[in-house]
Amino acid sequence: MKKLSLIGLALAAVCSAQASIVITLSNGNYSIDGSGNYLTTETLTYSTVANLNAGGTLHYICQNFLGGVGTATFSNGTDNLVFDVQIQNASSNGQVSSADGQWVYDSGLSTGVFSGMAGAGTYSQSFHGANQFAASEFVGELTTVPEPASLIALGTGAVALIRRRNRK
Repeated sequence: MKKLSLIGLALAAVCSAQASIVITLSNGNYSIDGSGNYLTTETLTYSTVANLNAGGTLHYICQNFLGGVGTATFSNGTDNLVFDVQIQNASSNGQVSSADGQWVYDSGLSTGVFSGMAGAGTYSQSFHGANQFAASEFVGELTTVPEPASLIALGTGAVALIRRRNRK
């Protein structure tokens, strides 16, 4: 029974591998297109992103926030990490505008080292109109979804150990 408990714990650990993500954008700028959408370009520093070492940088382009819905695309030059963003609160105070809401990982648009994940979290962004400066933050959980082949191999090994134990 002790081995079975250990096997169960090992499977649970593999299936629940999570990485907390905190992406803080330290600088950037924005423009507004003809439809009134904010087009944001920022260089970001992240605390943790699954499949990447902490402290790296990605390029961020935030587009098409018409009607409070949009996408946030992070790129390392070859691979894209894409979040669908829903703005829930927006305010403007003279030269400064801000927005916050929720983000969800977009599995259909994320590519390369960012594919095969799941997750969600919160989002906030501010825009300073005088110099078109933007600052953003994304906080939440990203989970690397295990490959089906890995789960099958673990399950087969667990069954073999159980059968072997029962033979004794």
